[in-house]
Amino acid sequence: MNSLQIFDKISGDYHKYRQPKRLVVKRLQALIAEFGNQNSIVLDIGCGTGSYLKELKSIEPMNKVGMDLSLNMH
Repeated sequence: MNSLQIFDKISGDYHKYRQPKRLVVKRLQALIAEFGNQNSIVLDIGCGTGSYLKELKSIEPMNKVGMDLSLNMH
């Protein structure tokens, strides 16, 4: 079984076990505050279920996009 098949298989429960790390979220917020603006786009490649993008939802009106190879991660 390859990595993609594994992530497709566990996608239904992924969010239960993979929670955003508080320190990482704070660092992302600081970087966005320093370098971002309302025209910026945050691109999360390999986003899984999008948990980090959800943590950044309070930063508006910045655009946020998540991409993952596993179609079951949503």
